[in-house]
Amino acid sequence: MPSIDLGIINQFLHPPLESLILEPILVPGQGYNVSGVGTLTKPELGGAVTVDAFGVLYSVELEPPGAGYTLGTVTEYDRRVIQLVERRKLRDGSAVVNQVFDGRRDSGFLLFTYDPLQIDYWIAPLFTVGFYWLVVLH
Repeated sequence: MPSIDLGIINQFLHPPLESLILEPILVPGQGYNVSGVGTLTKPELGGAVTVDAFGVLYSVELEPPGAGYTLGTVTEYDRRVIQLVERRKLRDGSAVVNQVFDGRRDSGFLLFTYDPLQIDYWIAPLFTVGFYWLVVLH
């Protein structure tokens, strides 16, 4: 009998990574290359239906001259380049922090633990990143 590495609940929360595709995120007022501080929300597709995203991926598009890093198969910076904060909404409407992701590499992703209210981001000064939803290919 084959072994099951993930619990049944995890399989419903996160489909296998190989079933996901990248959908570029257009950030209002910034376009596809983003810097500074802001918020990502899953867009509505006509009515109350949102994009079927299971996470968000970032990719560093521009780094400042003199940014400290170590080259390798993956570039690792000497400090945090990005912070992603998943917020959820409680029954009373309060927004609470569910998980925090600190990125020090040239790309990375955050899988949602549940359908988030929003994803807040902080990007280090003079860095620019591109964001992508991790969506299921239907």
